[in-house]
Amino acid sequence: MQPKDKFLPNQKFYKNLSKLAIEPYNFKIYDLMESQLNLKKSNLKFKSSKIVSLTEMASNPLMINIIDFILSLFKPKNVLEIGTFMGVFSCNVAKNKFVKSVTTIEKFKDFYELAKDNIKRNSLQKKVKIINGDAFKVLDNIKNKKFDLIFLDGDKGNYLSLFKKLEKNNIKKNSVIIIDDIFFHGDIFNKKFTNQKSMGVTNFLSYIKKNKNYTKSILPIFGGMMCLKKI
Repeated sequence: MQPKDKFLPNQKFYKNLSKLAIEPYNFKIYDLMESQLNLKKSNLKFKSSKIVSLTEMASNPLMINIIDFILSLFKPKNVLEIGTFMGVFSCNVAKNKFVKSVTTIEKFKDFYELAKDNIKRNSLQKKVKIINGDAFKVLDNIKNKKFDLIFLDGDKGNYLSLFKKLEKNNIKKNSVIIIDDIFFHGDIFNKKFTNQKSMGVTNFLSYIKKNKNYTKSILPIFGGMMCLKKI
């Protein structure tokens, strides 16, 4: 096993030639990615929520870039999202030429209405089906439908229960599953959780660690993103 200081690029082994402190070094890394990957704000149109801003809730350009790269690799036709929020992920995925349909589930009525408006605002309502309801219950109504790509980003306290239901009904061989916010703001590293959702994330991580039915990887960006592919 490598020493811990070789694990992340913002740690000292990877910056021993740089004269910059850690924080400026991180900014430089992002600046390089932004330039190299030509990261730009989406040309889609979104109305923001009065509760939280678009910046707080929306997938940022780097995340969208990673998702676009995954789409280009696996060319999924049918996509499922749990946790629509403002509809940014669904709209960006739906505009991809390989994707034929997106099903997205949002529990809260206010976000459902906002996302529905944003989907219509970008003329994607024929490609995106948004459902208002508790995902655990809604999944029972689509239990016979398999998805090529699944994005799990809502109801973190029930990540494990949702994943097990998806495993039973909606995941097939070669399905790609992306689970967002697996670090949950760093709370999973505390001896005592400050948020009950952290337990849901931790239970999922414990389960998937022992599960040999998937190839796995973790991208340590933002809130942490786990990528799975069903073997």
